[in-house]
Amino acid sequence: IEGILVKTRQSGKQAAVLANWTQKVSGARYGETKGQRGFLGFETATAPLENVKIAIRGAGAVKSVRSAWLQKDLPVEQSADTLTVTLPRIEEGDILLLD
Repeated sequence: IEGILVKTRQSGKQAAVLANWTQKVSGARYGETKGQRGFLGFETATAPLENVKIAIRGAGAVKSVRSAWLQKDLPVEQSADTLTVTLPRIEEGDILLLD
């Protein structure tokens, strides 16, 4: 999972934008290239992940976190400068709205 913490200048609201780069092989491609038939490569798809702990640094004090994709509030743990959020499921990506 890759993420970036963004903050609006006008309101000061923050969000963590997440991308899931985990891939799984979903099949193989066969065909013809340069006059020869054979294996062309693998077909891949994003592999959904479950119960992922996301550590966010530099967000400051946060009362709640809401998943834009799942449309629900998420459990949050805060210590020193790190906010830890447990994401029940992530497919291709999500935006965590920090309040």
